[in-house]
Amino acid sequence: MYKIPAEKGNYKAEFISTFKNDCNDISCWITSAAISPDGKKVVLLTSQSVLLFTNFKGDDFLSGTFKKLPLEHTSQKESITFKDENTLYISDEKAHGAGGFLYELKLN
Repeated sequence: MYKIPAEKGNYKAEFISTFKNDCNDISCWITSAAISPDGKKVVLLTSQSVLLFTNFKGDDFLSGTFKKLPLEHTSQKESITFKDENTLYISDEKAHGAGGFLYELKLN
C-alpha cells in the first residue's frame, strides 16, 4: 500500500505497508475499497468476500484487525461503499445473464 495526498499535484508515493491475500486466483483480486464515515473501518471487495480491517492506527489499515466475510455467491463484484457505519452496499456487473444487482450487507 502506498500513500499520496488527495490533492492535485505531482507526488512521490510513500510506502506504508503490504498485505498478503493468501490467494493468487482471479476470484481473490481486489476490485473496490471503501472507508467508513467515521474512518474506523476499511473494506476491500473481491468476487467472493469482503475483507474488513478495524482497530488500526493512522493510515496503515493493513496493520489492524483483519476479518474475511464470505459472500453468498461468486459474481463479478465491482463496487462497495458504506451506507452508514455498519451497512455496506455492494454491486456486481451483469454478465452472461447473471448479476447486475445491488446488495446490502450488515456488518454487526
